[in-house]
Amino acid sequence: MKKLKTLISVMLCAMLVLSLVVPSMADSTYSVTVNNAIPGETYTLYKIFDFESQASDATKGVYTVKGSVYDLLEDKTSAQTGVTLGTTTNHENELYVTSVDDEVKFSKFLHDNVA
Repeated sequence: MKKLKTLISVMLCAMLVLSLVVPSMADSTYSVTVNNAIPGETYTLYKIFDFESQASDATKGVYTVKGSVYDLLEDKTSAQTGVTLGTTTNHENELYVTSVDDEVKFSKFLHDNVA
């Protein structure tokens, strides 16, 4: 009887773990439409910012830069990039976006520095 209870509890735990894994496997597909696209031109899309929403309101949060974008912007000033960044205290190698001061300058900076 004791072995049966143990077996049932192990099976229930396994089912619980597997039920939590399924939503994370969901495929997220997004699309981008380029208006007035030039025929034969190749367009490349880069992810620049991550958005971390507040737990209480998913429409509010902060934009952050990580990874290769972090490496690119880490030691640059807003005069160079057109974007003002602050440091985060909760994550290493992550900056949060305070403001985008000059969209054109930021776009040009990324164009000139991203392969």
